[in-house]
This record gives sequence, structure tokens and C-alpha cells, in this order.
Amino acid sequence: MKCRWLTLLVMALLSLTIFAQLPAPSSAAPGDIDQEPNPTPRILQTVNIYVNVDGELTPEVPDERQTDPQVRGIPSKYTRTGLFGLGILPFIQMEWAIVGKFESKPLRQPMYMGGRITFVMWAKTNTGSATSDFRFTLFREGEELVRVDVQDQNIASEPVRITAVGSLGQQNDTFMPAGTRLILQIEARTQYDNAVMLYGTSRYNTGFTFNANPLDILTATMSKKSVSMEYTDAFNVPVNRMFYQCLIDGYILSAHRIETEMNTTSFAWKVNWIYPMDPGDHHVEIRVGYDPSGAGNVTEFFDLTLRIVKESRFVKFVRTNSTSIIGVLILLIIAYVFYTKRIKPKRTAALGEREIRPKRKLTRAEKRELKRERKLKKKARKLRKKGKLPADVELGL
Repeated sequence: MKCRWLTLLVMALLSLTIFAQLPAPSSAAPGDIDQEPNPTPRILQTVNIYVNVDGELTPEVPDERQTDPQVRGIPSKYTRTGLFGLGILPFIQMEWAIVGKFESKPLRQPMYMGGRITFVMWAKTNTGSATSDFRFTLFREGEELVRVDVQDQNIASEPVRITAVGSLGQQNDTFMPAGTRLILQIEARTQYDNAVMLYGTSRYNTGFTFNANPLDILTATMSKKSVSMEYTDAFNVPVNRMFYQCLIDGYILSAHRIETEMNTTSFAWKVNWIYPMDPGDHHVEIRVGYDPSGAGNVTEFFDLTLRIVKESRFVKFVRTNSTSIIGVLILLIIAYVFYTKRIKPKRTAALGEREIRPKRKLTRAEKRELKRERKLKKKARKLRKKGKLPADVELGL
């Protein structure tokens, strides 16, 4: 009986401790958890894409500490022909030569593109001046999306900015599936060999500007200790190179107390602003982007409610003293194990003592035999008191 009660006590304490250690219910209003913005597909932001120092297309803003640009020569390509191909008079026919072909990493998430696209290129000559035609082509893997030509561009010894404007369509429905790459190809047609292209710095920002939606804020939640949001990034820029901002009722939270983690299921990044929150209704404004100046940043608004979740005194006591309670439970379990392993010697019923019998339902014959034994024992006790039965005589009952 004692063993059974000890087992029940240990199991009850263990169950209560596990229950008290469970996380408290979410303190946000049920209707405000995982709140998503209105599904408005193909509303695009202006995104700047740069050719970085490694010759890769990325929306990551070039490091301002990088002041020396990368240099790539602008080649000339032409063939010499004669009048009507007879070689009577010398003629030069210039052809397009590839200056560079730059690719992005495979997209982590799908995105849409559309609207105006502006290509930018910086160039200069080593000596003197040059004149060249340029062609900018944007590919989706091997499929051409847009091509723009610039005629008779003058290049001097001082760096010049060359721009070309094209269109990806006004419907904003140019789709980029996940896993595909953007490819920028720059070509030149010139007879000079003294010009070079500059890229890879914040000043010489060779690349293009277009409209797309690579960033998407998915959810926003709030607890007593932090504000969290999840977002996806098609270009998968490292989180330490991203720009984050959270405003609670107009107050900007510190960017120095941010924690980030990856959701391996949806490939979404979760950002936590560690900040104690007061109960009540809060207006939350969240921004995420590649450029702190605001180019291409995404902003979403959420109305969240933080509610007070009351805990019982017992649960609060268990939470604050969980280590001590777990230690006591371990000692009780050890005592229970030693108690159950203890071997008790079997007792034999002496004369005059009640015989220990197993607890089970007796048959009629066993009941009659037990009744007969009790009568004989009672008669033997009376005879022993009168002195008619010696003490050393044992009854073979």
C-alpha cells in the first residue's frame, strides 16, 4: 500500500511540474497573431541592382569603404572589307563585342518585374577620348527580356555616366520563378581600344534600376519581451547587410538589440526586436530593405494587441522554483527505486497470531477449513489458560 501511494505521489508531482514548465499562452490578441497584409500581387518597389567587386548582380549596396573601382576593358571588334567585297578600297565594318556578362545568384523566392528599367554604366579612357555604341540586354536565364541601345556615346579621360532606359511591360507581370537567374550583358561597338568600364563601388554603381517585389513581409507578432516579424528575400542577401526598422506607436526600437533566425521550412527570416512591451493596443510599423536610404524598402503596418495572461500562484511558484522541485523529484524517484528493490523476509504465523494469507476470493471449502481452524485455535487458547494444554505442544493446524 505504501509503495502504491509513493508511486502516485511521484507521478502527480512530476505531471504538475511538466505542466507548469509549458510555455505560457500567447499574449497577443487571437485576431492579431500572424497577421498578413492584404494580398495585392504585383505591387512593385524600385530596386537597385549593382555589379559588385566579384562581377555578380546583387541588390546589396556597395561598401562605402571600397573606393577603388574594378576595371574592365571595352574591346573593339571589326572586320576589314573592300568595296563590294572586291578589296578595291579599304572599308572597316565594326561589330558588337561583349564588355561583360554578369549574373545573379539563383533566386530563393519567386518575384514579379515590370515597368521602367534604367541601365547605368560608368566608363573612361586611359588617354584621349573615344566614341562608342553600347547595348544593354537583360536575360531571364537564356531568355531575353529587354534590349536597349545607346548610339555615339562620347567617353573622356574623366569618368562618364552612361544611361539607357527600357521597359519590362506595364502590366508588372514579368515572372521570375525561384531558382532562375538574372543576367546582364553589356556590349560595345567601337574602333577605339583605350576605354574601360568602372564598377564595384558606391560611386561607380554600374548596374540597373527596375521595379520588382523581391522582399515580402509575411507576419508580425508581439510578446511581453519582443516584437517579431518574418520576411522572405528572393536575392537572399545576408541578414547583417539588410536594413531593418520597427516603430511602435511612433517610437523607433533600437537596432542594436536584434536577433535573427532562419525558418528552414519556408526559407523565411525571423527578426526579433528585444524590447519590453506594455499591455494594450499598439500600432506597429515595420520596414525591411537593402538600402537604409529607402530605395527598394518594404513597409507594412500592423495593429497588435498585447493582453495580460494571469497565472495561478502555484504555477508561478513552480516556474520560479523549478530547479529545486526537479531536485526533490529526483530524490523521490531514487528513494522509490530503492524501496521497491528492498527484499522483505516472509513471515510465518506463530501460534496465536493471525495467519497472513493472500488477498483473494476463497472457495467454500477454504472458508469451511478456515472457520474450523479458528474454532480449534480458540479452544486451544482456553485450554492453555486453564492449564490443561502444555505450552510446548504445537497444534498441527
